[in-house]
Amino acid sequence: MSMTTEGVPSRAAFSPAEVGARMGVPIGAVYRLIHAGDLRTVKVGRLHRIPQDALAEFLAGDAPAED
Repeated sequence: MSMTTEGVPSRAAFSPAEVGARMGVPIGAVYRLIHAGDLRTVKVGRLHRIPQDALAEFLAGDAPAED
């Protein structure tokens, strides 16, 4: 896997487990971020997938803030 300038592997989307492993947090913490609206996802059937750009935005602190 090649790396982008943000240090995120160039892939279309990640599973919550992959994001948790990358961030060093439990999968439950990733789901809390998703359900709070802090981490944007795409639903594929019943599965959440985190697009590469959404993960990069979140890690850079550019995720949209809730009103």
